[in-house]
This record gives sequence, C-alpha cells and structure tokens, in this order.
Amino acid sequence: MLDVVSTRDDVWGEIRLAASARSAGRRLRVRGQEVEVAELTPEVFDGVDLAMFDVPDDVSAYWAPVAAARGVVVIDKSGAFRMRSIRSRPAAGPRASSPSRTAPRSR
Repeated sequence: MLDVVSTRDDVWGEIRLAASARSAGRRLRVRGQEVEVAELTPEVFDGVDLAMFDVPDDVSAYWAPVAAARGVVVIDKSGAFRMRSIRSRPAAGPRASSPSRTAPRSR
C-alpha cells in the first residue's frame, strides 16, 4: 500500500501511518521521506479525509467504523465488509467508537 501512496507526490497531501502500539515509533519511507508510525487511536483520524486500511479483518471491523464516525472516507482492503449489504454493515455513529468496545489485538 505504501507503494500506491508514493506514486504521485501531488495527489495525497499529508500521509500519516498508524499501527498497533507495538509498531508505533517505527519509521517507514513514503514518497522519499521517513514517516513515523503513530499508535492507532481514535484521535489519529482527526483531520484525516481518507483512510486506507490494509489490516486483518478483525482490526478493520473495529477501526473502520471508528474512522467513519470521525468523518473519514474509508477504503478497506480486508474482507471484513465483503459480501454484506449496506444495511448489514456496522453503524458508523457515536456508539461505533464507544470506549466499552474492546479493540482487537493487532498481529
């Protein structure tokens, strides 16, 4: 996925990378620059227009609705939402990011 966002400098604007706490702090090269990976939290989506998810199904099933509830357009590469009608997809409202939900463990 990093190759995709690195293809054209002028299309994407700022690139942010987010991952599990275990991967946070790593530095990856994007568009010829080193970018530090942030820990995935609801706040990481603040100010983001588009999020591209390339994660396991359970991670995407939890975090995609959180991002959508914050006004982010989500592109998901996982199978978490495949073969579901629009009506059966998880709601992307305030309850989607409720602290009572438990975030899945990242691999």
